[in-house]
Amino acid sequence: MRSTAAAAMDVDESCVDSDFESQDQTAQRPMAPTHKLACITCREKKIACDRLDPCSNCIKKGWNCQFPPRQRTAVKGQRIHITSVYENKISNIEKQLQHVIGMLEPYVSASSASAAPASESPRRKRPCIVSEGESSQAAPRFHAAFPLTPSTNTSTPLSAFEGDSSLAAHTAMANTLLETAVSTSSLQPRMAEGMETLRQLISVNGEIPDAYGMASSHNQRLGSMPMLSQGDMSMPPIQAVLTVLDLMKGNPRFESMGFHMFLSAKKFMGYLNRVYTPGEVPTLADFIIVNGALIDVFLRSILLTDDIDKQRDFQQHMNLCEGNLETALSRLPVHMPHTIDHITALTFSVYHAIRSSQTSLAWSLVTTAIHMSITAGFHRASSAKNESRQETNQKAWLFWSLYSVEKGLSLRLGRPSSILDYDITVPLPQHDDPEITAYTSCFIRWIRLSIVQGKIYKMLYSPAALAETAERRATWARSLVEETKKIYKQVLETSTQASNNKWKTVSGDETELSFFSEKVLFYSTLTLILKSLPPEEGSTYHFASECITAARTALEKHQEYCKALGPDSGRHIDVYVNWTILYNPFVPFIAIFCHVIESGDVQDLTRLQEFVASLESARMYSRATANIHRQFQALFNIAQQFIEIRTSNELLNDEAITEFDEYIQALGIFPSRMTYNDSLGLLPGAEADDVELNGWGWSQAR
Repeated sequence: MRSTAAAAMDVDESCVDSDFESQDQTAQRPMAPTHKLACITCREKKIACDRLDPCSNCIKKGWNCQFPPRQRTAVKGQRIHITSVYENKISNIEKQLQHVIGMLEPYVSASSASAAPASESPRRKRPCIVSEGESSQAAPRFHAAFPLTPSTNTSTPLSAFEGDSSLAAHTAMANTLLETAVSTSSLQPRMAEGMETLRQLISVNGEIPDAYGMASSHNQRLGSMPMLSQGDMSMPPIQAVLTVLDLMKGNPRFESMGFHMFLSAKKFMGYLNRVYTPGEVPTLADFIIVNGALIDVFLRSILLTDDIDKQRDFQQHMNLCEGNLETALSRLPVHMPHTIDHITALTFSVYHAIRSSQTSLAWSLVTTAIHMSITAGFHRASSAKNESRQETNQKAWLFWSLYSVEKGLSLRLGRPSSILDYDITVPLPQHDDPEITAYTSCFIRWIRLSIVQGKIYKMLYSPAALAETAERRATWARSLVEETKKIYKQVLETSTQASNNKWKTVSGDETELSFFSEKVLFYSTLTLILKSLPPEEGSTYHFASECITAARTALEKHQEYCKALGPDSGRHIDVYVNWTILYNPFVPFIAIFCHVIESGDVQDLTRLQEFVASLESARMYSRATANIHRQFQALFNIAQQFIEIRTSNELLNDEAITEFDEYIQALGIFPSRMTYNDSLGLLPGAEADDVELNGWGWSQAR
């Protein structure tokens, strides 16, 4: 034990001696230059280095001590002195930012307050919709600090302009007449009720109450609903969509609706997949197209089924699609790319606006779509040289669909068309194809009639036409009558052809209904043309006998259509009213009303009564149909009361007759005998018969 301890002490002493020895050797070495970095060996071994050359670690271990090459010392950066000019600019920017922040603070608090209750309601999972111009990749979302809702705008909305083919031309005269007539009390007791009804039909400022409406006043989604941030939309269940699509394929009566000529079923399925497939990111155009097409399909399903429960479900799905379309429409940018998808989306939106009796919205949308299609060259045949036949046909159908709607709305609203016929080279679709369907044939004639409608406004009711002599306008009217009759002759020929029997076999009474509605539209247009003709020499009536005959025929064709529908067909009639009675200026009722007042014809009074009764079952389905029914009902009551007074041999005094005539003229029904210059201060020397425009104004939209 002693020997082992002694040996250990000897080892420790030897180690201590060696350490002192090495320290002595190091101390005896001259001091080498100090490097800023450790030697390469110490850096690799990750041990401390005294940065002497050689270092102590390398000396002890016998390693080769090397140092990295000396790097060049970086030049010390110099401070850039900012002049007082830049300091002043920075100060001004800070002040401006503070001013902007102060202006935005109220809007930030307002948006936060409005977002608070919305955040409390649970959100449903919906497919994501990407706005136009936004990348499909995920991007950080932001909320604008300034208002994005139309409701925050405090500016006074401007009323929609209506030209000489509407009621707006008689507003100034109506104001003066009403101020004097309402203050009198000379009406006989039996006419007081009728006068009060007329007072209610005319607003304080001389305008007819809105039967169709601006989008901002009747559509809460487009008028006061906030612009939604990038969010989700709920869609009808895919199973319900597939059910109605299968019904469409299996029921040939769907042919009269379909997806319109500008959208094939195959292409629609592509849009449908993008909207419903998880992971896909549809654009707003895709979303509008799908919802617009589904609205048509669900509506047709409602019309074709007798199951009350199915009708209720289809109605709910259709309402959902309508809300989606309107919300997506409000989020479309002002400047859209001129693509076929966007033009198709706007076309579906135009159809929805007409179906909803939102005439001003339809006009805004159709003019935008027309400008986009013209910019894209849809109206020129030369632009389709390098395209497939399918794409060429789709563009042609899109353009002519928009063309026909734009011409009809131009006449209805009394505004000039934005389409120049001499600039169109794309051919009109032909109807002599043996494989053509009944609906397609009807649509082609509708396009041909829209060409005439554009000429009616330009040649008979535009300010330039009203400045012409009555003889010249009568000549133009005669030429338009012949052109309209030529198109109507095609309807008669088509309805008697062998192909018509095939159509009836396939689609049942749908073909017959389309022909009836066509005839109503043609006779209504014919009445509008003939209304501009002066009465025959020696006649005591305001309208020519041809005009009265055409008006009677139009009402008879309307009754034939309603009888073909049968009872409990209110939904059918509502669709028919929006696309026939309200879409085109429906002059026949007004013309017959005036003739009853002048002649006391009891048979014509019966025609008015039957027409009003035919709208009774449809007035619950839309506000526009309810309003037009109310107005026609009021006019019928007045005519009936007037006939009762005449047949009872009770003479009205001159003052009462004058007051009655003033109210009728204020409604734009009878032409005033004052000149255009006296009433509106525009065109000197034009007779009242030349400017009597709004006898057909009951189908106009304010």
